[in-house]
Amino acid sequence: MLLLLYDQVRPSRISKDKFGTLARVTLVCVEIFGLIITLSHASFFVKFALEFTRPKTSAAQGL
Repeated sequence: MLLLLYDQVRPSRISKDKFGTLARVTLVCVEIFGLIITLSHASFFVKFALEFTRPKTSAAQGL
């Protein structure tokens, strides 16, 4: 994923002015933020799935 991002923001595609650098930094920050959000959602869904697949204990069944 990061290689695809680098391909889009490599210096030959974006001009060398300050807006090119700003665009490059912004895209890298968005990529990192998206990766963090994706990993946090993935861990939530794994916990959610484990909660429903865990066998119930006998104490919980008695209630």
